[in-house]
Amino acid sequence: MGSCLESQSKEQTQPESDRTGGGKSMEIKGSVIIITGAARGLGKAFAEALLDRGAKICVADIDSEQGQSTVAELQAKHGEDSVIFVSCNVTSDDDFKAVWDATVEKLGPVNVLINNAGIGNEQEWDKTVAVNLGGCMRGTLLALDRMGTNKGGSGGVVVNISSIVGVKANPFGPVYSATKHAIIGLVRSLGVSIFHLLTYTLFPVLYHQLLFSKALL
Repeated sequence: MGSCLESQSKEQTQPESDRTGGGKSMEIKGSVIIITGAARGLGKAFAEALLDRGAKICVADIDSEQGQSTVAELQAKHGEDSVIFVSCNVTSDDDFKAVWDATVEKLGPVNVLINNAGIGNEQEWDKTVAVNLGGCMRGTLLALDRMGTNKGGSGGVVVNISSIVGVKANPFGPVYSATKHAIIGLVRSLGVSIFHLLTYTLFPVLYHQLLFSKALL
């Protein structure tokens, strides 16, 4: 992809396009993309859609059994050279760096990071903050270090997954909602010219999955 000379904060994407980026465009086909929390749910859906457009995907997830099963399913359709699984706890700096290194080794230089991993646990609120917000911050800062043009990188894109409850009140999950509000603040603050990476936010609507079914337990 072309060098990203400035960072731009975007709160919408263009799903109808096969390009992503600001003033500099990038073809999805052939791009190398890391997706955290991609063993199931939205992360898996992102992986499937991007693979269909010719991207190469690293499925990074703490659930190794489900992650390997998902990758086996995706490899059967797209080939073993198009998608890999790497175990990742997004609260660990070492894990994140290991995912990045393994992706470069097996698929090539990383162009896009999608920080999708998240949980909904109002009782263990500190864990929810560590995964949802800490994971996004950790991944974004690593991407700035590895892809930033000011660090010798070729530029790239980071997509941080927020939620509709990042812009609306959520009385049933205030901690979860707070983490999603904070992600928006992170992306907006990165959208200034001192940063050398494109950052985006997505706002998925609520849908039934394991995360929400266990959120209030």
